[in-house]
Amino acid sequence: MIDAVTIVLCSVFMALPLLVSVIILIYGKMKLKRALETVEFYPPEGFSPIDVMTEYYARHSKPKGLINPLMLYWAENGYIKIEDDCRRGLKLTKLKELEPPRNADAERLETFNLERRLFKNIFDGKVFYTLTARSAYKEDCDKFVKSVSAEAKKVTISKWALIEGLLSAFSVVSVIFSSFMLWLALEETMFLVMLFPIAALVALRFVPLGVFKYLFFALWGGAPAIAVLFNVPAAAAIIIVCSLLCSYLTQYVVLPFVDLRRPQNLKTYARLKGFKTFLVKAEKPQLEMLVEENPNYYFDILPYCYVLNITKKVREKFDKIRLDGPAPYLADSDFGDYRDRLMF
Repeated sequence: MIDAVTIVLCSVFMALPLLVSVIILIYGKMKLKRALETVEFYPPEGFSPIDVMTEYYARHSKPKGLINPLMLYWAENGYIKIEDDCRRGLKLTKLKELEPPRNADAERLETFNLERRLFKNIFDGKVFYTLTARSAYKEDCDKFVKSVSAEAKKVTISKWALIEGLLSAFSVVSVIFSSFMLWLALEETMFLVMLFPIAALVALRFVPLGVFKYLFFALWGGAPAIAVLFNVPAAAAIIIVCSLLCSYLTQYVVLPFVDLRRPQNLKTYARLKGFKTFLVKAEKPQLEMLVEENPNYYFDILPYCYVLNITKKVREKFDKIRLDGPAPYLADSDFGDYRDRLMF
């Protein structure tokens, strides 16, 4: 028989890490939502697509989508030239080496170093054909993606990794505690089998099991857990299920979505949010005024539109505005045709 004290202690221990994680998640979301937007016609000066992605999405960045915007960014800044090649896709020719940003907005030279390394690897032969990209440059791109992901995590508060680790550990300890308390209350050695699903919970998060991680969790953790549930009283089974569920939700559902920014990065996020909001809500007269001031405006912002996932909306707006021919880096091509094929 399970006494009330055991039930209360188990409930508190299993719910506490999940509750704390949810509170932190809500707090981070509120901070981002309340970030004071400013009206921005351009991204911060000197920012590359890497900077925009890491500052806007932080730990939720998806660097695999950076290669194409970077190509456009390099072309727009005169580092490469884009030409058509019927047999090998698009031909990209290096014109000059990358130059580091020289302004206060581009604060993080680490991202430039990543960008320069990728540029050097891709254009070691001066010419790059897009149809060969997947096979010939896969290793370089994979290294680049991992490095940008690591850089994106630096946008969060410095102690977040420690806090996240403690909450994850606490959620695992709560399962151990619940199993131990039930073992004492029922004097049932079957609860020793719970060591397997507990180990599986830890392995699922920290061991690089790749595509086999869920299969491992089902076999190593799921099967023993089911065996325990079918051999203990119903009340004990409910406590075990709840403790495992709370631990899983804490580690794999709530904590991965927490986004706590450092104060300076929160300000940059607000500027990027203002830039995105302007492009999405801008009316035709506003955009025509910007194009009149800078005929190359559409091409200047295009790489960042891909990063911010608003390309389609922005393109529809500029379809109604007369643009003077192709971008200077698009050699010998019709503008309308090339604009639809730039995403290589």
